[in-house]
Amino acid sequence: MYDFVFNFHSGWRFLVLLALAVNVIYFGYALATKSKQPKRDKLVSTLFAVSVDIQITLGIILLIIVIIDGNFDAGRHFGHFMPMLLAAPVAHAYTIFGKAVKNQATVEKYQRLVGLLAPIIVLILVMGGLASLELGLFQMS
Repeated sequence: MYDFVFNFHSGWRFLVLLALAVNVIYFGYALATKSKQPKRDKLVSTLFAVSVDIQITLGIILLIIVIIDGNFDAGRHFGHFMPMLLAAPVAHAYTIFGKAVKNQATVEKYQRLVGLLAPIIVLILVMGGLASLELGLFQMS
Protein backbone atom coordinates (compact mmCIF):
# COMPACT_ATOMS: atom_id res chain seq x y z
CA MET A 1 0.00 0.00 0.00
CA TYR A 2 2.79 2.41 0.93
CA ASP A 3 4.61 1.89 -2.39
CA PHE A 4 1.47 2.52 -4.44
CA VAL A 5 0.53 5.74 -2.62
CA PHE A 6 4.14 6.93 -2.56
CA ASN A 7 4.61 6.38 -6.30
CA PHE A 8 1.22 7.92 -7.06
CA HIS A 9 2.07 10.97 -4.94
CA SER A 10 5.53 11.28 -6.52
CA GLY A 11 4.21 10.86 -10.05
CA TRP A 12 1.21 13.17 -9.60
CA ARG A 13 3.68 15.96 -8.89
CA PHE A 14 4.44 16.13 -12.61
CA LEU A 15 0.77 16.65 -13.44
CA VAL A 16 0.66 19.44 -10.88
CA LEU A 17 3.72 21.01 -12.50
CA LEU A 18 2.11 20.68 -15.93
CA ALA A 19 -1.11 22.32 -14.68
CA LEU A 20 1.02 25.01 -13.05
CA ALA A 21 2.88 25.73 -16.29
CA VAL A 22 -0.36 25.81 -18.31
CA ASN A 23 -1.87 28.19 -15.76
CA VAL A 24 1.08 30.60 -15.85
CA ILE A 25 1.24 30.56 -19.66
CA TYR A 26 -2.52 30.98 -20.03
CA PHE A 27 -2.88 33.87 -17.58
CA GLY A 28 0.30 35.51 -18.88
CA TYR A 29 -1.12 35.39 -22.40
CA ALA A 30 -4.57 36.51 -21.22
CA LEU A 31 -3.07 39.51 -19.42
CA ALA A 32 -0.90 40.42 -22.40
CA THR A 33 -3.74 40.24 -24.94
CA LYS A 34 -6.48 41.55 -22.61
CA SER A 35 -8.94 39.02 -24.00
CA LYS A 36 -12.18 38.39 -22.11
CA GLN A 37 -12.72 34.66 -21.45
CA PRO A 38 -14.07 34.37 -17.86
CA LYS A 39 -15.31 30.78 -18.32
CA ARG A 40 -11.96 29.64 -19.66
CA ASP A 41 -10.12 31.56 -16.92
CA LYS A 42 -12.14 29.74 -14.28
CA LEU A 43 -11.62 26.35 -15.96
CA VAL A 44 -7.83 26.72 -16.16
CA SER A 45 -7.63 27.96 -12.58
CA THR A 46 -9.89 25.18 -11.31
CA LEU A 47 -7.90 22.44 -13.05
CA PHE A 48 -4.74 23.71 -11.39
CA ALA A 49 -6.41 23.97 -7.96
CA VAL A 50 -7.88 20.46 -8.21
CA SER A 51 -4.52 18.96 -9.20
CA VAL A 52 -2.98 20.57 -6.10
CA ASP A 53 -5.86 19.31 -3.94
CA ILE A 54 -5.35 15.75 -5.17
CA GLN A 55 -1.61 15.99 -4.46
CA ILE A 56 -2.24 17.23 -0.94
CA THR A 57 -4.81 14.49 -0.31
CA LEU A 58 -2.33 11.86 -1.48
CA GLY A 59 0.28 13.43 0.81
CA ILE A 60 -2.06 13.24 3.81
CA ILE A 61 -2.78 9.57 3.08
CA LEU A 62 0.95 8.93 2.75
CA LEU A 63 1.65 10.73 6.02
CA ILE A 64 -0.94 8.59 7.82
CA ILE A 65 0.63 5.43 6.40
CA VAL A 66 4.11 6.57 7.48
CA ILE A 67 2.86 7.32 11.01
CA ILE A 68 1.15 3.92 11.27
CA ASP A 69 4.26 2.13 9.98
CA GLY A 70 6.43 3.86 12.59
CA ASN A 71 8.75 5.55 10.08
CA PHE A 72 7.68 9.07 11.00
CA ASP A 73 10.37 11.76 11.12
CA ALA A 74 8.78 14.99 12.36
CA GLY A 75 11.38 17.32 10.87
CA ARG A 76 11.31 15.81 7.42
CA HIS A 77 7.62 15.02 7.16
CA PHE A 78 6.16 18.14 8.75
CA GLY A 79 8.75 20.25 6.94
CA HIS A 80 7.32 18.87 3.70
CA PHE A 81 3.68 18.88 4.81
CA MET A 82 3.32 22.42 6.15
CA PRO A 83 4.26 24.27 2.94
CA MET A 84 1.84 22.01 1.08
CA LEU A 85 -0.97 22.98 3.44
CA LEU A 86 -0.12 26.62 2.78
CA ALA A 87 -0.23 25.92 -0.96
CA ALA A 88 -3.89 24.79 -0.84
CA PRO A 89 -5.53 28.20 -0.32
CA VAL A 90 -3.00 29.85 -2.63
CA ALA A 91 -3.95 27.41 -5.41
CA HIS A 92 -7.58 28.49 -4.94
CA ALA A 93 -6.70 32.21 -4.82
CA TYR A 94 -8.34 32.97 -8.20
CA THR A 95 -11.72 31.74 -6.98
CA ILE A 96 -11.31 33.10 -3.45
CA PHE A 97 -10.44 36.55 -4.81
CA GLY A 98 -13.46 36.53 -7.11
CA LYS A 99 -15.81 35.75 -4.24
CA ALA A 100 -14.17 37.83 -1.51
CA VAL A 101 -13.93 41.14 -3.34
CA LYS A 102 -17.31 42.84 -3.62
CA ASN A 103 -16.35 45.50 -6.17
CA GLN A 104 -16.80 43.88 -9.61
CA ALA A 105 -14.51 46.41 -11.30
CA THR A 106 -11.68 45.46 -8.93
CA VAL A 107 -12.31 41.76 -9.57
CA GLU A 108 -12.17 42.26 -13.34
CA LYS A 109 -9.02 44.35 -13.04
CA TYR A 110 -6.97 42.07 -10.74
CA GLN A 111 -8.39 38.53 -10.88
CA ARG A 112 -6.23 37.48 -13.82
CA LEU A 113 -3.15 38.84 -12.07
CA VAL A 114 -4.07 36.70 -9.07
CA GLY A 115 -4.45 33.75 -11.47
CA LEU A 116 -0.93 34.38 -12.73
CA LEU A 117 0.75 34.91 -9.35
CA ALA A 118 -0.93 32.06 -7.44
CA PRO A 119 0.87 29.20 -9.27
CA ILE A 120 4.19 31.01 -8.95
CA ILE A 121 3.72 31.23 -5.18
CA VAL A 122 2.64 27.57 -5.10
CA LEU A 123 5.82 26.64 -6.98
CA ILE A 124 7.92 28.44 -4.36
CA LEU A 125 6.07 26.59 -1.58
CA VAL A 126 6.54 23.25 -3.38
CA MET A 127 10.26 23.87 -3.74
CA GLY A 128 10.43 24.71 -0.02
CA GLY A 129 8.56 21.53 0.87
CA LEU A 130 10.85 19.44 -1.32
CA ALA A 131 13.91 21.06 0.25
CA SER A 132 12.96 19.55 3.61
CA LEU A 133 13.15 16.14 1.93
CA GLU A 134 16.43 17.14 0.30
CA LEU A 135 14.93 16.64 -3.16
CA GLY A 136 14.87 18.80 -6.26
CA LEU A 137 11.78 19.60 -8.27
CA PHE A 138 12.27 16.75 -10.73
CA GLN A 139 14.00 14.20 -8.52
CA MET A 140 12.29 10.98 -7.50
CA SER A 141 13.27 9.49 -4.16
